[in-house]
Amino acid sequence: MDWKMWCSGLIVFLSLTGFLFDGSGEADFGSLKVIKVHPGDTLWEIAQAETDSSQDVREVMTMIREINQLENTELHPGQTLKIPVNPE
Repeated sequence: MDWKMWCSGLIVFLSLTGFLFDGSGEADFGSLKVIKVHPGDTLWEIAQAETDSSQDVREVMTMIREINQLENTELHPGQTLKIPVNPE
């Protein structure tokens, strides 16, 4: 197989698996706002503040973790987080 065919196959694969959403390699979560973590803040509290009654706080937490590439829920004062606005 020549390299042109291999590269074409790779582009098709990446397109189908969603790696080319907007050219950044990130999923589209809609509008985002940036917040600063304060002492004592938890990911649960931040997600809960952004969640309305039709949403599951756990899903919003997962979105925040994915957007910010967090390995766990540990936050640090001064850390900035991108938060989805009106997550669905």
